[in-house]
Amino acid sequence: MTCRRAALAAATTAAIGTAAAVAQPAPPGAPGPEAAQPQGPGGPGGPGGPPPWARFGHGGPRGDMMRGPMGPRGPLTGLVMRREDKAITAPEALKIAEGFLLWMGERDWKVANAVEKPEAIEFELQTRDGSRIASFAMDRKTGRVQRVG
Repeated sequence: MTCRRAALAAATTAAIGTAAAVAQPAPPGAPGPEAAQPQGPGGPGGPGGPPPWARFGHGGPRGDMMRGPMGPRGPLTGLVMRREDKAITAPEALKIAEGFLLWMGERDWKVANAVEKPEAIEFELQTRDGSRIASFAMDRKTGRVQRVG
């Protein structure tokens, strides 16, 4: 066995031994993971409120990417720079809504009746036969969508 293989074998054995020692169950009577967070009247994290990471709008310990101050993040968000004012037009709002429906796999609905307003663009989601499902407004500046009907 070469020196390199011997060193690799020793390092692997040490790593497996360390992992096995760490993975041992706690002794009987030891406090569980729930004891690490004090329980308050408002839930975990202390008296009267949520845990500290939830109060400041950060993603949280689970890496919840939908809750952060920057919104959802994915593999494509790093390709372009976010703009303060997106200046979305009615045809662009329709494209965004149609793209969302395709992304979600919904091919039976359509986007219709786009109406331009000063601050937002309102549009409807409809079935194939033209029945209205819901109405939404997309903010021209931010692109945020809110249900309005």
